[in-house]
Amino acid sequence: MKKFGKKVTVIFLLLVLAFSSVLLTACDGGNDGDEDDTAPAKGYYVEKTERYYLDELNCVVLDLPIGILFNGNKSYFELRPDGSIEIRAMLKDATINSISSILKDYGANLSSIDLQSTVDTYVTELMPAFTLKDIPFSLGLLEATLGIEVVGFDTEHEGIQALCESLAETARLPDELNLPYGLGLVYRGNYYIEDLTSVTTGEVFKAVYTGNSAENGEPYGIMTLSVNDDGKRTINLHIEFLNTDIVGVAP
Repeated sequence: MKKFGKKVTVIFLLLVLAFSSVLLTACDGGNDGDEDDTAPAKGYYVEKTERYYLDELNCVVLDLPIGILFNGNKSYFELRPDGSIEIRAMLKDATINSISSILKDYGANLSSIDLQSTVDTYVTELMPAFTLKDIPFSLGLLEATLGIEVVGFDTEHEGIQALCESLAETARLPDELNLPYGLGLVYRGNYYIEDLTSVTTGEVFKAVYTGNSAENGEPYGIMTLSVNDDGKRTINLHIEFLNTDIVGVAP
């Protein structure tokens, strides 16, 4: 049980960072500005808008079924023919209501963890100006830098104010998390699709790239388009270093 609790704690600390890392280090989804805006520099776009809703039962982080925490009707991947992509991950109201009790039930004590070391290790390389001293500023930086918006982060909400104060003063989360409804992550950016062939199996699959390129680096994650056993179109965001799969299914 304690091991499970530790995993829950790690998820809450790293999920946003992993999401950010994937988008920062994935292949460049935009043009250089010298070509027709309707055509990608490489690969291709979908012919019409495609939306893939979160498959709650097939989304895992560190072997934990985190999909059940999110609203499957409001969380989705959307690919558009103009080359833009939107990814939404919205928490369920029930999750927000019981988040503190959920963590306590599994022995996860977020207030015992110094987040400054996590920021120093994972975040400052991506965003050197990121600071726990001013969370609204840092979230604005996250959106401006990576296109990731934390929606529903109401700075007038007393729980959010307590959260910001605790992070600013101690670099730790408060003992009790009181979060507003409508909280989630939204990523907006560009993408392109490439048909790739596996060097080991010869299987051809469709890879979806988004974000900017890391210099001399490989992407931490990649999205692939496929069809599941029920014949429905799917998209799978796989993050190797967190043993993570976020799956979306077309209606």
